[in-house]
Amino acid sequence: MKSGGEKMEWYKKVFYGIVIATFSGLLMTMVQSPRIYASVDIIDTVAKDPADVPPRISRSNPKTVIIDLVAKEVVADIAPGKKFWFWTFAETKPNGMGHPTVPGPMIRVMEGDTVVINLTNDMHNEEPHNLDFHAGFGAMLMDVEPGETKTLTFKAERIGAYIYHLSLCCRRNALGTCCIWNVWPYRCGTERGIAKG
Repeated sequence: MKSGGEKMEWYKKVFYGIVIATFSGLLMTMVQSPRIYASVDIIDTVAKDPADVPPRISRSNPKTVIIDLVAKEVVADIAPGKKFWFWTFAETKPNGMGHPTVPGPMIRVMEGDTVVINLTNDMHNEEPHNLDFHAGFGAMLMDVEPGETKTLTFKAERIGAYIYHLSLCCRRNALGTCCIWNVWPYRCGTERGIAKG
């Protein structure tokens, strides 16, 4: 058993490790190649409307929920006149891909649902992308190359609010790929789905 002082030292090491990794990732994003700006779409904004949340539903039994996401690299203003290379998520809609945003689409499912995530890495992207669903019970989708689609399936077993994001690299999260997903309790007037934008 560690003493109070040893625990505090351990927490400091973890904290400083996270800070150093985060700032290293941010620093790496500031040194962006001009070729990236030439290869990906340039859009006005990636800002997500905070009122864009999933609609309420009336079902009370678990089912299979299919979510189609697109990982999309874009260049947009991070401040007036300052361009930034964002890694975004967008929802695939019947009429094509939705607007890429940071954060990406909010996903809401019900406890007991089988969640099927189809992740498409846009063919114009420069990098492979992947996906990590925190509290997704080990749910990770490894490298999806540009132009490729891979599927991740898992069961939503724990209620709560979680994040999903690209995994394995702090730099990737510094580029904007953190998003929210909820698992609502079974049989309680639940809500689910992707925010419609």
